[in-house]
Amino acid sequence: MHKNKCDTATAATGGTSCGGMGLAKFKGVKVHFYQHNIGDFNNATRHLSRLERSIYRDLLEHYYSTEKPLIADVERLARLCLVDENDRGAMRDVLNEYFLLQEDG
Repeated sequence: MHKNKCDTATAATGGTSCGGMGLAKFKGVKVHFYQHNIGDFNNATRHLSRLERSIYRDLLEHYYSTEKPLIADVERLARLCLVDENDRGAMRDVLNEYFLLQEDG
């Protein structure tokens, strides 16, 4: 399972540079949300291609919306995040840079 490296660092420092997540009510319905600090995101991802940045956002949104670590099966994860076969190398690069692969999730 893949865990976001930001969560580990944020939890250790008590900071919120990678964003915090939670539930809020919108028109009476509970919805997931996370803080998105544009400056921090841009600084941490400026070296990525537009494709890699998009994949990273999709992975983060899947991670936060399910409130569970990403699955370790990269092919299945790619389908869940709409990453086609030609772009899976970029997804693997993003996973390796921003997420930790752990057996226990």
